[in-house]
Amino acid sequence: MERYRVILVEDDAIIAIDSRHRLEKLGHTVVAVVADGEAAVTAVRETSPDLVLMDIGLPGKMDGIETAAKIREIKD
Repeated sequence: MERYRVILVEDDAIIAIDSRHRLEKLGHTVVAVVADGEAAVTAVRETSPDLVLMDIGLPGKMDGIETAAKIREIKD
């Protein structure tokens, strides 16, 4: 199985912890766990992940859909 470097964007701490644990158990590397869109964009710029798992309902200026669109502008 291929291993990926993953950013997890999730504002619910319990879901974020569980998701991180599951991803790492599968052998993937979670390079960042962030809770809002602005932090997700910054994390993508800093870590250049293979995959971003995005929650749709995020606090702050950008929801998950807007954040995903911004990330695609940075790194397709």
